[in-house]
Amino acid sequence: MPVKFFTIPFDHAAETFHDDEINDFMLKNSIQNVKAECFQANGKVYWSVILFYEAGLLPHEKEETESLSKEQGLLLKQLFAFRKARAEKDGIPVFIVATNKQLKDVVLTKPGTLEQLNQINGFGKKKLQLYGATILEIVATFYKDTPKAEDQKVDGPNEQ
Repeated sequence: MPVKFFTIPFDHAAETFHDDEINDFMLKNSIQNVKAECFQANGKVYWSVILFYEAGLLPHEKEETESLSKEQGLLLKQLFAFRKARAEKDGIPVFIVATNKQLKDVVLTKPGTLEQLNQINGFGKKKLQLYGATILEIVATFYKDTPKAEDQKVDGPNEQ
């Protein structure tokens, strides 16, 4: 589970801790647990907060999950999280790592080899080399660790 750390100094002039950054973060993510503590260092007071969270989906990412089962939606969410982390690490836009459609195609085809991943439009030699092994590992681990559930549409009506 990802964590986010905040350390906020006490503003003596305003007599408050400025918590706008934490509030913005909490609105965009699903917070699972919070640990907070005040401490002093070098004569200053700080509020330290650790948030354990699940990243929320962006509106365009949420659209991609609408036609998927709950299980598939969870896998897609994991792939989005990988893409975001890798793009931030490499200092590139997320779509360079993979587009929403490419990740959705990964979920739908469940590739088990680089050759199978290569069959998805947009996964060429460079993407396979840079991200292929990690994507395959995410898919394999997900299906190994996730109990099989009946395919129910995410946020969709139940069909009978």
